[in-house]
Amino acid sequence: MNRVAILTVSVGQGHQQVSTALQSEWEKRGYEVEIIDVLYYMKKQASVPMKTAYFYCIRSLPPLWDWTYRFTDNHIAVLVLQPLWRLLWKSLAVYCEKKMFDVMIGTHPLATQLCLWIKKRGMVKGKFFAVLTDFETHRLSISRKLDAIFVAREAERMELQQKYPNCSFYAFGIPLKKEWDFVECNREKIRKRLSLPIGRKVIIVSGGGEGLLQEETVISILEQDREPAYVCWFLGKGQGDAKKRDNVFLKNGTRVHYLPFSSNYPDYIKACDFFISKPGGVSMAEALHWNIPTGVISSLPGQEKINESILMKYRNITKLDRNRTVSDILSGMERNSRNLTETLPSRTRIVDKMLQTGDTQILSKRIFPFSAKEWN
Repeated sequence: MNRVAILTVSVGQGHQQVSTALQSEWEKRGYEVEIIDVLYYMKKQASVPMKTAYFYCIRSLPPLWDWTYRFTDNHIAVLVLQPLWRLLWKSLAVYCEKKMFDVMIGTHPLATQLCLWIKKRGMVKGKFFAVLTDFETHRLSISRKLDAIFVAREAERMELQQKYPNCSFYAFGIPLKKEWDFVECNREKIRKRLSLPIGRKVIIVSGGGEGLLQEETVISILEQDREPAYVCWFLGKGQGDAKKRDNVFLKNGTRVHYLPFSSNYPDYIKACDFFISKPGGVSMAEALHWNIPTGVISSLPGQEKINESILMKYRNITKLDRNRTVSDILSGMERNSRNLTETLPSRTRIVDKMLQTGDTQILSKRIFPFSAKEWN
């Protein structure tokens, strides 16, 4: 087993980050790994309108995107969408069959469905997996023909295993890049290195790769706080060039410093007192991993709304609104230090399990008959 393909979709940064984390883990073990953006292999006359429609929906027509998400989150959608795979992604199948990958991994529901379609064609004989990047599993990522499905939460794993007994689910958490691994962390030293104030509250704001954050609302929440803060605001693609934006001083003395995304972004998160972001799966997994007090805002319809409802169960995450200031939120939270003796990183545990999954261990020895709910 030498060649690994990780199929992803270039909408949002979370899927790409998870793909990169898995890539590094496989490469560390000596495997040849390729991350494949399935939109690159989609027919050009369809890929550009598809991405344009996606971003238009999430920015201007959220209810339409919510409907789209719900329509595809069921087994009927698989039957409806299957004819599109051959029509739009034949070149992807031909490429994968030429490369003869030994392992194929989907980090997005669409990518997982394309993995399954390629398997169905019969030319690629390797193992096939789905790795989830959010806190609840989209139904397009579930199939009895996958060798294993890796979800974020143990509670969901148990629920899905009972519902789909002929599938194999594992819950090791959302895989994060090496930069987020547990190390001895001195926040004061990090702040000095990043030129952040030592005796002042530091807040990090990030709207994800696309910068889809309600900026006016966040500024209002920051400004009404009785205690001034030092704010580092990481801009996404939709918020312009950070170099062209001046620092802002709010009425309460809070300073907002705009920054482009950089490689030392994880250090800013580890050093901050409070983190403001959309409830994207990866960014929230990072905050949970380091137990960072976090306020979520600007949830997109569909997966992020679902993430938000699940995340409210965690002690260090709350929903941000104009009725509470960051100081009020922090007064009701305790920032516990992380236990640096925790288990192996999720990406390591996931790849370990993939390697342990024998060709005949799953799906060949069946105690239960196929369920009507286990499509594909």
